[in-house]
Amino acid sequence: EGPWTVGAAKPNGANPGFFIKAADGRRYLLKFDGPQQPQRATAADIIGSRIYHAAGYFAPCKQIVYFKRDVFRISPKATTTDVYGEKHLIKKEDIETVLSMAFSLKNGLLRAAASQFLPGKPLGPFRYEGTRSDDPNDIIPHQNRRELRGARLLAAWINHADTREQNSLDVWVKDGGRNYIRHYYLDFGDSFGGRWSSDAMSRRIGHSYYFDIGHVGQDFLTLGLLPRPWFRAKLNSEAEIFAYFSADNFVPSKWLGGYGNPAFMEMVHDDALWMVRIISRFTDKQLRAMVAQGKLTNPRDAEYLVRTLARRRDIIVREYLKQYSPLARFRLVRRTPGK
Repeated sequence: EGPWTVGAAKPNGANPGFFIKAADGRRYLLKFDGPQQPQRATAADIIGSRIYHAAGYFAPCKQIVYFKRDVFRISPKATTTDVYGEKHLIKKEDIETVLSMAFSLKNGLLRAAASQFLPGKPLGPFRYEGTRSDDPNDIIPHQNRRELRGARLLAAWINHADTREQNSLDVWVKDGGRNYIRHYYLDFGDSFGGRWSSDAMSRRIGHSYYFDIGHVGQDFLTLGLLPRPWFRAKLNSEAEIFAYFSADNFVPSKWLGGYGNPAFMEMVHDDALWMVRIISRFTDKQLRAMVAQGKLTNPRDAEYLVRTLARRRDIIVREYLKQYSPLARFRLVRRTPGK
């Protein structure tokens, strides 16, 4: 329900958006799809947050919203930062700049992903190594934490390459009579085949770091003749909005995010098996329900995404549970006493 009062805006960059306060007093971050791959980024943000939450992590409450252009009101104190880093009051032109990135339906409504503000006091992102000096409960170095190391496979499943610390947030919460820090994953909009302006870079996502010194050195020494998995990557012909996201040539153990992640680099077999067992419990019915929350207007796109997620899940399970013990939480018992 409107009106939506704009308190701040980010009209520049790859992910323009607004900070708004709705009529019910709740605050949200609105983000849009951009000119390429209409609906993919907003759907990925919503679906990715549900997958991570179902796997046991904290993630913001996100949903797809549709609205008219005249729903916005600008707060007199609302500011934005321009490309030169200078702040100025938001004008109607800034609103229109951001809205130009929104997917428009035939009935004139615009589409966005709305992320509800998290409860508590934001403390900034968490790191994938070391500990927080201001958190007495944080006693295990993050690169040694199974839930962070094993998350490499969860990211590989949905091709969430942008797993930087900037896409996380620690929040100081009050829960009953307790106060503590809660750790959130944020921003899954790069998942499911996000494309760069450079097609050569888009092909590499999931196979190589954005700047991979090792791969660059090997290519230099071999004059670029070394076969690479991204050479075989083909644009999606079934669902174009997902670009190179598919189950073909997917090798979970070789997946790489865009950046070197200290926790991911330390993942060992036991960490992987822990996450594999979690991923294996996602049913096709559950995946279909999650994908439905992305509200993709083309049913074929939604069906392709469900099918591809199911195939990638099965590939993860086959690779790890065939090589290592699939058993966990079992007991040996005697059926007959004394025998």
